[in-house]
Amino acid sequence: ADGKVALHIEDEIPFSYVSAATQEALLDGRGYNFDGSIFAFSETWPGRTIDHVVVEIVPVIVPDTKDFPLNLAPGTPYIMLFETHYTAQGEPVAFSQVHVDDHYIRFHVVRHN
Repeated sequence: ADGKVALHIEDEIPFSYVSAATQEALLDGRGYNFDGSIFAFSETWPGRTIDHVVVEIVPVIVPDTKDFPLNLAPGTPYIMLFETHYTAQGEPVAFSQVHVDDHYIRFHVVRHN
């Protein structure tokens, strides 16, 4: 978005869901980088693949902190998505917080009968 961050995602996944090799890399401080989406990553969690997500759209204000991920001034309104990721059986397996600069990204609801 004109060279600025328009969307920043923070995913939370239970440590026990990831592979032993990934756990070892994280514990050794080597870190882990997965280039795909959380949906693709969940395919590596046997029996816990993400099937659907429930999203809560919340208006929030930029906090006065130096490490805020969007290029917005403190006190600026923006959109936060709180996501809960579920398996096909309805088990919650991951959570995400998505910071959205709504100057660049707009959400629309499509209703259909």
